[in-house]
Amino acid sequence: MASTKSKKTRKALAVGLAVVGVAGMSLAAASQLSLTNNTKFQAGSTTITADCQGTTAIPVTFGTPTLNSTTGVYSAQSVIFSGVKSLAAECGGLTYKVAVKTPSGWSEVTTGTPTVPTTTAAGSTSVLTVAIPAGVVANDISGVSLTIYS
Repeated sequence: MASTKSKKTRKALAVGLAVVGVAGMSLAAASQLSLTNNTKFQAGSTTITADCQGTTAIPVTFGTPTLNSTTGVYSAQSVIFSGVKSLAAECGGLTYKVAVKTPSGWSEVTTGTPTVPTTTAAGSTSVLTVAIPAGVVANDISGVSLTIYS
């Protein structure tokens, strides 16, 4: 017959083992949580070239993302092209257009007839910020096209 001391010890060990088991399951469940989104919206950039740029590439990025409080999804409101040469002998004063590729295909997103700002200081560059139209989610954009022409 087991003594009272050994019953208490066994009971304490069983309770301790149960606590460790619950804590282990909690840690295992927490390790399964993911804070990442399986979408392609990124804060990275890529570069493109234009004839008026010579060999200098034009970096392309999304603008600062904003949170849609209804869906919980972040999306950018604009596409930004930086480092566009802006002397009149380069891209300055030339017209540009921007298109984005979504699952529906390519669509133009520029409005009116925008032009690259013209500057006079050697080595000057401009930033072109083009709004992403309402209804187009940055996550759905798989390509960006910029054309600068006269």
